[in-house]
Amino acid sequence: SITVNVNSAPDFTVIDGSVCSGGSIDLATLVTNTGGGTLTYHTTLADAQNGAGALSPTTVSPASATNYYVRSVNSSGCVTVKELSITILPTACGTIQITNNN
Repeated sequence: SITVNVNSAPDFTVIDGSVCSGGSIDLATLVTNTGGGTLTYHTTLADAQNGAGALSPTTVSPASATNYYVRSVNSSGCVTVKELSITILPTACGTIQITNNN
């Protein structure tokens, strides 16, 4: 009999996020690592593909809408890269005003 070892690419889910102007967001909160691979976060696709220039820490404060790239490497050395987009909301998006009318 013949045994074939097929290595599958790591699996993970990415959701796009948004942050208030001047705010920050942890990219790791936007990723569900279903495949258990080792995740790194990158500012360019080339860095993600090559495993270079990983962001540390993973909290970013983009000044404008920005794409980041998430790389996952599993124990077999297989790699998956996915794009993650961050949009910028108006400066006052996090303000809650409470008025007491008593």
